[in-house]
Amino acid sequence: MEIWNRIIIRCMNFLGKALPLNIAEFQRAENRTNWKEGGRGYIINQSALKHLFYGRENALTGKLFLGGNPLTAATNSCEVIAVYNCLLYFGFEPDFTELLYEFSKKGIVLGGVFGTSPKSLINFLKNMGFDTETFVGSHALKYAKDNGQAIEKTDEAYILLSYNEGHNPFKMIHSMCIIPREGGFVRLNDGKHRVVFSSLFDAIDSYVDGRGKPLLLIRIKKSDKS
Repeated sequence: MEIWNRIIIRCMNFLGKALPLNIAEFQRAENRTNWKEGGRGYIINQSALKHLFYGRENALTGKLFLGGNPLTAATNSCEVIAVYNCLLYFGFEPDFTELLYEFSKKGIVLGGVFGTSPKSLINFLKNMGFDTETFVGSHALKYAKDNGQAIEKTDEAYILLSYNEGHNPFKMIHSMCIIPREGGFVRLNDGKHRVVFSSLFDAIDSYVDGRGKPLLLIRIKKSDKS
């Protein structure tokens, strides 16, 4: 299964491209006007972002993967939200609309139908001065079991990319920021942000009541050089 996970990651990275600049610029301007959540803390309800643009589907991908529904940040921006929440946790004041614009210029997968590529997330975080470490599939669970037993490391956060069902990418992949809180860990933007998991392992393994399997865990740490 690890080979399968690596294939999915490579496909996402390969398909992560840029929107045409004129579309990216138009969406940036519209999003600046429509954004109403700035300065209100973590984004925990992605479904409320229907008023923001992120990507452009074509007729075929829209019908196959979106059921004909419009493509908005409510559908596909979970990776960008995870980065936004991570930056907030580390004390930054990011502009969510600028993050959407940044990733629309590099790393948006199939026009946004499959979200944002892992490579673009990692490159962005490194450029922001963070150290990152990645764990694929079951290695994410092994790392969490060995290193995340109710340990509150305030200089670390995580981004989890997880299948919604088994290891099936066509049931889509969801990405969440995981941060320490109250001696445990919380997942942001998955409907259970009020649940404090006693360990990092539980925070990962319990997604969709255990039906969603981890694709990739990104460990994010303040750089010793910063």
